Amino acid sequence: MSTGTSGGVRKPQPASRNVRISKELSYMLRHAPPPGSMDEQGFVSASVLMAHMKSKPTLQELQEVIESNDKKRFVLDESASSPRIRAAQGHSVQLQAPVLTPVTDASSVPCAVHATSKEGWEAIQASGSLLRMSRSHIHFATQPQLLRANSWASVMLRLKLQEALDAGHAFFLSSNGVLLCEGPLPVCFVEQLQQQQADQLWPGAG
Repeated sequence: MSTGTSGGVRKPQPASRNVRISKELSYMLRHAPPPGSMDEQGFVSASVLMAHMKSKPTLQELQEVIESNDKKRFVLDESASSPRIRAAQGHSVQLQAPVLTPVTDASSVPCAVHATSKEGWEAIQASGSLLRMSRSHIHFATQPQLLRANSWASVMLRLKLQEALDAGHAFFLSSNGVLLCEGPLPVCFVEQLQQQQADQLWPGAG
């Protein structure tokens, strides 16, 4: 039976290529933008990204990856003369003017959960605080689909948001609904949950 390619090797499926493009785009926009290409909000010209990415995506492929991403990791701005793209959150590079919305009342964020590993939870307990590590912020999912899908992220920590706000800690929402805190955030402002409990925290979740 023919494989459809020479040498008996199948061509990669489109989904696999989209995943590769998404991972490369995420890394470049969050951690390693081309020198001098990123503006104060984290936007990089799509043409610059296409020229520097190893996967050599077309603009249409970038648009498809952005539109199909269930966690809405990327923001495409087509209002400028040249399309530009930014990561919604997760940066290790420091942005001068990140696009974030301040959160001042817990009623606007009914539930926020941080996922970590068993070892990560032990380290948090030992240090007494959640830390942003190499990123710009500590991340809390505000919707079930934003929780880490990694098998190692087995510990779910629910944030006591109003208590943390009352204590003076600042929180922000990214454009894709991730709650962010620069930290350090004392461990007294989170409570551990069983992994299977997480989806039950949001009305209508599966």
